[in-house]
Amino acid sequence: MMRHLLLLVLLLSTVLGAAEDTLERQGVRVVVRQVPGAIEAVFTPEADHHLYGLTLPAGGPGAATRLELAPGTGLSATGPVTADQVATVKDGLPVFPTGPVTLRLPVQGDQSATAPVVVGYM
Repeated sequence: MMRHLLLLVLLLSTVLGAAEDTLERQGVRVVVRQVPGAIEAVFTPEADHHLYGLTLPAGGPGAATRLELAPGTGLSATGPVTADQVATVKDGLPVFPTGPVTLRLPVQGDQSATAPVVVGYM
């Protein structure tokens, strides 16, 4: 059975070039880091938790797993967010497999700036 998590959207200020920034809430650990040309976020849910895919049906329940730049940063996205796992449909909703999921957002701009990012999951 899928356990639903509360939606959590946080602004993480991470100085790009620093090792990483971490948060742990609602049974999910999220590590955000800069890699050349991108920002990555590794979402690691506890064993009895699942993460929804990157998209969900309009008007449906749940919230997609997300990674995006907050407005007003010195960076801009150069492409869509991608995931290293493929979501499968369970109970009519796309769900990532159990275990860690890495989202990657390609970016360009001032790589030395503090860049607030928004992460969300349910």
